[in-house]
Amino acid sequence: MSGYKHAQKRPISARPNTIGMCRKKMRELLQRMAKRSRSVGVEDFRSSKRWPVLGVTAEFQLEENRRFRDKLNLSVRDISNGGISLLHSSFFYPGTRCRITLPLRDDPSEVVVIDGVIKRCIHVEGVVHEIGIKFDKPIDSNKFVSKILLEKFKPDNSNAKRTVGRVLLVDDSAVDRRLVEYFLTGPNIQLSVAGTLEDARSLAKEPFDLILCELKLPDGDAVELIQWLKEQGSGTPIAILSAIPSEMVSDTIVQSETKGYLLKPVDRATLNTAVTDILGLPSSTESEQEPLLDLSDPTVMEIVDMFKGEVDLLVDALGDESAFEDPIQLYSVVLRLQGTAPTLGFEQLGKVAARAAESLAATMSSEESAPQLNALIESCKAARAA
Repeated sequence: MSGYKHAQKRPISARPNTIGMCRKKMRELLQRMAKRSRSVGVEDFRSSKRWPVLGVTAEFQLEENRRFRDKLNLSVRDISNGGISLLHSSFFYPGTRCRITLPLRDDPSEVVVIDGVIKRCIHVEGVVHEIGIKFDKPIDSNKFVSKILLEKFKPDNSNAKRTVGRVLLVDDSAVDRRLVEYFLTGPNIQLSVAGTLEDARSLAKEPFDLILCELKLPDGDAVELIQWLKEQGSGTPIAILSAIPSEMVSDTIVQSETKGYLLKPVDRATLNTAVTDILGLPSSTESEQEPLLDLSDPTVMEIVDMFKGEVDLLVDALGDESAFEDPIQLYSVVLRLQGTAPTLGFEQLGKVAARAAESLAATMSSEESAPQLNALIESCKAARAA
């Protein structure tokens, strides 16, 4: 049993999922799951980066008496090199062997057959269960999902590793730029930074292996940069950085053909795993699991002082009347505070931002969320004075 079979043609037919959800309902379900937990499923056995998959159905078979039986059509939640998360209408026992048939990203009419074992099955809501499956052998998940990956750096049989990768970070937040610089410090990454779309265009005339770009910039957005690179004939991949959950801008992501989407705040482990694994760089041997920064580190204290200065700009953004006409933009600002504040030691500010974010997410109305936004402004002023 190979566990990973070559691509074969897939018959064209309607393949509804077992939980009977259309694309819109599925998107809403995934958003609820993401809100409840970072991972409902298979976090414990994953050793490689997970990538969300939208609108893909996998053919699923259980092994019984050494034969694979009854093909079911299950919706895919996410995939990594080591495993996959599927959604189904009933429970399957962990330890059961299974076979998954997945359509190729670039040609859905062709499929690849992968063998694995169910490691976990968790009830999500209603009839929905999430099944976590570990593959028998690692795969190249780039074949099935669009992500941050330059074609020439796809895993190959030689297992060759690059020693240095050139990365361009485009972000108008000085604090976020400094955090990424701090996280990616090391001999394997050459990092350049830009604060505007104009600066990014100027720098991107030089070759880069990867561009990390904030979704919204003062003079444009990541989509415009992607389009500009296409016009220049550049093959440099772009990953979008944003505090806005990917489910809320999934149409923009698909239409822009971005290679990935990283949710802010990006912690050290996630960022390093994504960049080093995908660009084929040597992995760090240091432990990077600590979620908080070391507030005794002089560099971190420098970032804290920068954050206090940036709070002034965020207060202005929150109080701007024109901003109230764009609840998505306000939501992005609030989410940035929610993520960054507790990381830098401002736990109370993070809690107030979380309440404001929850209100905006529920109402998508600046007026209805005004009490929470006003409380957040006052909390920002208190943090700035601390």
